[in-house]
Amino acid sequence: MKYIVLVFQLVLITSLGFSQPQGDINKTDSKGRKQGRWVKFHESTEKKRYVGTFKNDIPVGKFTYYYLTGEVSAVTDFINDVTAYTRMYHLNGKVMAAGKYTNQKKDSAWLSFNDKKEIISKENYVNGKLNGESIVYYPSDPSKGKVKRYEITNYEGGLKHGKWIQFYSSGKTKAEGVYKDGNFEGRVKWLYSNGKIEIDGYYKHAVKNGFWKYYEDDGELRRKVYYRNGSMIEGDVLEKYIEKLKQAKAEQKTKP
Repeated sequence: MKYIVLVFQLVLITSLGFSQPQGDINKTDSKGRKQGRWVKFHESTEKKRYVGTFKNDIPVGKFTYYYLTGEVSAVTDFINDVTAYTRMYHLNGKVMAAGKYTNQKKDSAWLSFNDKKEIISKENYVNGKLNGESIVYYPSDPSKGKVKRYEITNYEGGLKHGKWIQFYSSGKTKAEGVYKDGNFEGRVKWLYSNGKIEIDGYYKHAVKNGFWKYYEDDGELRRKVYYRNGSMIEGDVLEKYIEKLKQAKAEQKTKP
């Protein structure tokens, strides 16, 4: 999610804030590398920003991060210099997000929650980019029943790619289509809650193309629009264009 800040920045960007050495904390070696336990403070305050341990300037083990107001904002467990697992928290202490970092980039499955402890999304990452199936959920208390999906989007290398579908809270399909390299491609349709089609059209090379049909909830056709390379055409221009298409098809059939 966009509002989730990479916790590694809190460790690696040390120019922000200032340290207040006390006893055996905030030590560096002869090469200037952080060693042992460190406590970092929010800039110009005495409020902790993070607490953790370094070895040769590399974070190891558990790091705890804090909001300026004092509540825990995240807890990260650095397994080694490559892998870390983290949990981020809302101000009320509920988990905001949980997942894994590999080389400081999001990796594998990430779960996000609202401040009521309700799951709101499940995303999959490879090398810091969305990859595979991503699910957004309707707000629903998991303890009161099955979590209901709102939207499923497939990604490849950070771009929407593959089948896309939205659902009504009843579980019925609300809309569906296919993405290619971040844009709709081919047929896409939206449906009423009763299952009848509301909008039915096509994309070609990321723009509307061909007939788009709009229906009433009883199935009656309300409007029919034609697009050519993303631009709507109608009236005499449309009639001439359709006639031209018909002639081209007829000529194609007569070819040996």
